[in-house]
Amino acid sequence: MTKISGSRLMEQRIMEYQWCRPDTRALFTGARMSSKSRLGFVVVVAAGSVMSVLGAPIPAHAATGQVVVFSTEFTPLSIYNDPDGCHKLPLASTQLNNQTDRPVRVYLDPFCLTPSITVQPGHGSRVPPLTGSFSVD
Repeated sequence: MTKISGSRLMEQRIMEYQWCRPDTRALFTGARMSSKSRLGFVVVVAAGSVMSVLGAPIPAHAATGQVVVFSTEFTPLSIYNDPDGCHKLPLASTQLNNQTDRPVRVYLDPFCLTPSITVQPGHGSRVPPLTGSFSVD
């Protein structure tokens, strides 16, 4: 029984696999592929690229309108035009008005991670001062 080195064994296994794919060795050894195999490879890569673009999720659009946050009588209103994503509320905020076309979620933490309440379009809600955030659904 003869011993076969690791690289020779790998090459032998590749050669055994060759019966159904004659140019697969070129992918492993750097040898030149035939024009037919090269064309097939290009078609597969192009099809994969197209499918990855078409299969990508479409990002959600921002809400249209404003979220208006009232803090105190001595500070101006905080206005968020066409909000998208998570927004930290001002420290002294006391009320949030949803003037967008989508529901707004109000959270107790500044990172939009805790359980939330939903404020429907055209409605408002009191918010706890010192902490909080909101996000648009």
